[in-house]
Amino acid sequence: MRIFKSLLACFSIYSKIKMPVTDLDSDDMRYVFIFFPLVGLVIGLIEFFVFYGCSYAGFNNILRVALLTVFPVIITGGIHIDGFMDVSDAFNSYGDREKKLAIMKDPHIGAFAVISLLVYGILYIGLLSEITEKSIIPFCLGFVISRIMSGISVVTIKSAKDTGMISSVKDKSSEKTVLYFLVTMFIILFFVFIKYRPINGIISCVISICGYFVYKKKSLKELDGITGDTSGYYLCVMELILLAVAVLVSFF
Repeated sequence: MRIFKSLLACFSIYSKIKMPVTDLDSDDMRYVFIFFPLVGLVIGLIEFFVFYGCSYAGFNNILRVALLTVFPVIITGGIHIDGFMDVSDAFNSYGDREKKLAIMKDPHIGAFAVISLLVYGILYIGLLSEITEKSIIPFCLGFVISRIMSGISVVTIKSAKDTGMISSVKDKSSEKTVLYFLVTMFIILFFVFIKYRPINGIISCVISICGYFVYKKKSLKELDGITGDTSGYYLCVMELILLAVAVLVSFF
């Protein structure tokens, strides 16, 4: 029952998909990140059907790209983009640790957040315009991989604060169990990739692992740990990189 409630909690927090109303307590957060990749799987499936639905309906590429861009935001409510913008402001402030944490907590957005989001959006839309039948599956699986790696980072990198979402989840998580499940998912996904898209699978998985260590080093250097905002930042960056890999590898 507690596992099921953790599933409900995961989708309630990290998506706008309506879940049955239930009483959740702090212990129900213990296994939330086991189910985090399932949110990515739902997004990936929707993107897959949007891609082929638009092709079947005869929509032009501009409308298809627009829908592929918007649906993930609708499903997640933009929670990760919010983190991306907050961290972009903080990291570009060149202040000390306390100033950066204060900037991320501030509900206002700064110039660097807007600039970063514009650059991100332009790159994302540009890459989506090159999505084909050869690259659509790797693109969709990127939503799963990015959430597996984000979940792994939550249970393996220390929290920068004693309060907040990440801190509360880490305090209540059965971290070894969550890590075991997420690593198992990653390995399974790797072999699925290798079977159907060998080059794409190898590059995507290697980059995902390297990205984890870069993120860990950056977070520890800048903030002495991670926060909910940095997790959103990391997830957004990984989604963009995996999209780029899906597109670029399809040309070969």
